[in-house]
Amino acid sequence: MFDAAKDGDVPTYLDCFTGSERERLERELADQPREAFARSLVEAVESLKGRAVFEGKTDGDSGSNRVFTVDRVYLNRTERQTYHLVRESSAWRIHTVETAAAFQPDKPYGTPVYEPLPDEDNPGQ
Repeated sequence: MFDAAKDGDVPTYLDCFTGSERERLERELADQPREAFARSLVEAVESLKGRAVFEGKTDGDSGSNRVFTVDRVYLNRTERQTYHLVRESSAWRIHTVETAAAFQPDKPYGTPVYEPLPDEDNPGQ
């Protein structure tokens, strides 16, 4: 999904979705030129600095539903969003996307998360 959005690949992006989520995206596409929709996909991921996908959890008893939480990291914020996927034939597709919640992580993007090594010429520092 993120790769298709980055490339502005509308058919591949849409193929990542199913059900009412797919229908919603197709309505959005119908309301604007295909090129504008593709451009909006590209712009949506251009400012991403990274993303973290947390381990999926089974949703229900059948094993054909999964829930993934994704942190999308931007320069000045992080957004957490939950994706509900369903297995259709040989592919997993997104059937529900929860509203993203912005939060400020303890360590902002770009903050070193390690202690610098001591300078060999000044071991006390």
